Amino acid sequence: MIKPTFILLLSLWALALAPVAMAQVVSLAPLKPQVGEMLTITYNPKASGAKLTADEDVYAIGQIYFPERKSIVFKMGKVGDAYQREFKAPADLNYIHFFFRTVNAIDREADVETMLYRADGEPVRNAYLSKLISRREYPFSESGLFRQELDLYPDNYAAYVYKWDSAYSKQNIYFGPSIEDLLLVNEDLELIEKEAEPHSTEYQYAKAMSSVEMKNSDEFMAVIKQMLTEHEASPLTWTALELFLDRARSKRETSEEVKALERIQWELIQHYPYSQIARDRLRAFAWSDDFFNPKSEFPSAGLEQIADQWIEDEPDNPFPRIYLARLYYDREQKSERALELVEQALPLYEDGRYQLYMNSEKFYATENLLADGFLLSARLHFRLQKLPEAFVRVKAARMHYQESPFKQIEFKTYALEARILQAQGNLMAAETAYLTAWINGYDEAEAGLKEIYQKRKGTLDGFAAYLRGKRDELFGAESAPAFNVTTLGGQKLDLEKLKGKVVVLNFWSTGCDSCEAEIAGLNRDGKLTQRITYGGVNRLKRLRALINYALY
Repeated sequence: MIKPTFILLLSLWALALAPVAMAQVVSLAPLKPQVGEMLTITYNPKASGAKLTADEDVYAIGQIYFPERKSIVFKMGKVGDAYQREFKAPADLNYIHFFFRTVNAIDREADVETMLYRADGEPVRNAYLSKLISRREYPFSESGLFRQELDLYPDNYAAYVYKWDSAYSKQNIYFGPSIEDLLLVNEDLELIEKEAEPHSTEYQYAKAMSSVEMKNSDEFMAVIKQMLTEHEASPLTWTALELFLDRARSKRETSEEVKALERIQWELIQHYPYSQIARDRLRAFAWSDDFFNPKSEFPSAGLEQIADQWIEDEPDNPFPRIYLARLYYDREQKSERALELVEQALPLYEDGRYQLYMNSEKFYATENLLADGFLLSARLHFRLQKLPEAFVRVKAARMHYQESPFKQIEFKTYALEARILQAQGNLMAAETAYLTAWINGYDEAEAGLKEIYQKRKGTLDGFAAYLRGKRDELFGAESAPAFNVTTLGGQKLDLEKLKGKVVVLNFWSTGCDSCEAEIAGLNRDGKLTQRITYGGVNRLKRLRALINYALY
C-alpha cells in the first residue's frame, strides 16, 4: 500500500518540475554566449504550454534595443518535433530578446532573452543597459540593471540619457521636464565632465542629448558637429541627430541650421543604406511631407539602394516594396517597376507575412494595408492607361477600406474611379463618382466635375449653382450638431448662437508638441478669440500658459 506521505512528496516533486517543463517550450544555448559564437534557439510545439503548433512555419523575432533599435526575423527549421535556428552573434550585439510566432498566431507566453558575455564571464558593454530598456523599469536610476552597467562600465555615459529620460517620462509626460528634472541632468553632467574623455562617443551622446532636453540648441550644434566628424558611423550619432530633427519638426522650425542638419542626415543614410535609420527614413519619404528640405531633392538612386538592400535582406517583407513604389509614383518615375513592386507586395499582405515585420509599437489592419496597396496599384495601372485593370483594383481598394476595423471609407477611390470612367467615355457614371468624392470633402474632385460640366454645356456659367443644387439634392439643409462648451475664462459657448459665423474647433492634447506649435498659427491666421478646454482642472494652468504664450 502506498503511504499518503509518499503521495504528497510525489505531488510536490511534480509541481516543482512543472516550471521546468514550461521553460522547455523555448530555449537558447549556450547559456552565456560570447560575441562570435553560434547561438541555437529552440521552440518546441510539443512542450506543455506551447501555443504554436507544428503545422505552420515558426519564426523567431529578435528585438535589439541599443545602440540601434531594430528587429531581426529568423525562419526556424524543423528538427525532430522542435523548431530550431542557429545564428552567429555579430560583433555589435550586446543583448537580444526573442519572441515566437507563425504568420497567423503568436505565443505571448514564450520568450527568451540573453545578454552577450566577455571571455571572463561578465556581460559586454551595454548589455545591462539594453536589458533595462527592454524591460522599461521606470525610473531607470532605481533599477539594479542601471547600477550594474555603470559599476562594470563607469565610463558608459550613454546610460545617463535613459536615466534622465525615465526620470520625467512618467511624472511629466504631458508637461515636459520640471526644474527638478533639469537640475538632475545638470548635476549628472557636472560629474561626467570631470572624468569623461572628451572624444568618447558615449560622452558626446550624453552631452548632445542633455542639450536637447535643456533646449540649448547652440551647444547641441557644436556637439553634433563633433560627433559627425569623429563618430559618423555610430548609431548614437544618428540617434542624437534624429531626435533633434524630430523635436524641430514638432516645433515647426525652419532655420537654415536645421535644414543643413537634415541634409547631413540625408548624406549619412546614403552612406549607410543598410542601417535602421535609413529604413525608417525610407518610410517617411514614402508617407510624409514633414521635411525641412524638399524631399524631391533626395536622390532616387539613394532611395532605390535602401529599398533594394532591404528587399534582399527580407524577401517576404512587403513594406520596402510599397515604400519604393509610392516614391516612384510620386516622382512619376519607373511606373512599370513600381507596378511590379506593388503586385509583389499584395499577396504578402494577403498571406499576413507583413505581421512578421511590423513595428511592435504600431498597429496595422490587414484590410487597410490591402486597401492602400490596391489603390496604389489602381493609380499605376491608370497612369499606364491599363483602364480595365485600374477599375478592378480601385473597386478592390474601396471594398477593403469599407471592411476595415476602422470602418474607413476612402473617398479618393471615388475620384480615381471617376477619372477611369471619364477616360473610358462614361461621363454619367464619372459624374456620380466625382460627386460622391466631392460631397465627402475631397475638393480635388471639383476639377473633374468642371471638365464634365463644360463638356456638356460648352461653358462654366452656372457651375457654382449646379454644385449647390447637387449638394442640397444629396444632403438638404443639414445643420451642424449641437455643441456646448466652456472657455478657459468660464464663458459658456453655444454653437447655436454663432449662426452665420465661421467657427473653427481644434481638438488637441497637451502631450502633443506639434499640436502646441500650431496654436500660434491658428491664433494669427484665424484670429481666434474663444478657446475651449477639456480634461481635468489640474491642466487648466498649463493650458492657459500654452495658449497665452502662443499668442505672441
